[in-house]
Amino acid sequence: MVSRDVADILAVADAYQKAHPARRLVFFSDLTLWLDGHGSDWGRRGTDWEGGLRQLEDAPSPALFLTLSQHHHAILADSSRQGTKIYFGDGTVEQVTPEIREKARAFIQQTLERD
Repeated sequence: MVSRDVADILAVADAYQKAHPARRLVFFSDLTLWLDGHGSDWGRRGTDWEGGLRQLEDAPSPALFLTLSQHHHAILADSSRQGTKIYFGDGTVEQVTPEIREKARAFIQQTLERD
């Protein structure tokens, strides 16, 4: 048994996967962006996504925790429409584009497959 919030997160994840069958690695931010692209969001769906994620993390089921660099975490956690800007100590700025996001995803997927 799962809560309504968890059930909705999983339903969105299932629908997202059906729409992107080749994608093997899906992040919560992907789901949020996908909902936004369809004119919706977690609030409009009546879903407490923070509570749902917490329940999924605490569930007695297999889980995988990743250690990511701050850079990759910032890229993959970003669910903004325009892509966040990452500011580096040397003064450079990186605008996260869909291409940069996909490179980060590919890197993490390759690491998971390798390990």
